[in-house]
Amino acid sequence: MNFNFRKVFPRLPNLAFCALGVMAILGLINSSNVSPDPLLKYWSLGAAVFCGFIGWCLLAGDRNPSSKLNSSGPVKRCLGLAFGCFFFAVFGYFSVLLGLPTIFSRVVLKPTTGQSSVAYVLKERSGRGCHYRVELRGDALKESMTTCVPKDLWSALRVGDPVLVSYTQSLMGFVLEDIQKLPSP
Repeated sequence: MNFNFRKVFPRLPNLAFCALGVMAILGLINSSNVSPDPLLKYWSLGAAVFCGFIGWCLLAGDRNPSSKLNSSGPVKRCLGLAFGCFFFAVFGYFSVLLGLPTIFSRVVLKPTTGQSSVAYVLKERSGRGCHYRVELRGDALKESMTTCVPKDLWSALRVGDPVLVSYTQSLMGFVLEDIQKLPSP
């Protein structure tokens, strides 16, 4: 008996790819506030290899005659397979490395507060993304961490200022939730 996965679960690969993409994008958006556990980096490499292999199986096993990938020549087909596997692998890597700690900390864990201090206030950057960053060190953090902050907090912070950090910590890593300036002593 020949089992056709696509006939039984026609939308499952699409949903899996979308879920990986959403997890990866959420993790990348919050990447300046995540310090993943070193062991999680190895798991994310394994997830990248696994997702790349699954992507190759899904793309190479697609026998739909109306598919552009199947109707193209061998060079375009190989390039399409390579790029498809690459995107599956990248989504798998970032969804495990950054997405899992972010989503797990938001959904399951309750934030803990601790005191830290500002080690360095980085100068303003232009372009997309994070414009205002500070480097934090202290008892609450395992290691120094550079994170994005709002402009009003960035302009009020100086080196050595105490801050109250709200964070979650698990086996997956350390996720910084919030930073508040404390009055100077």
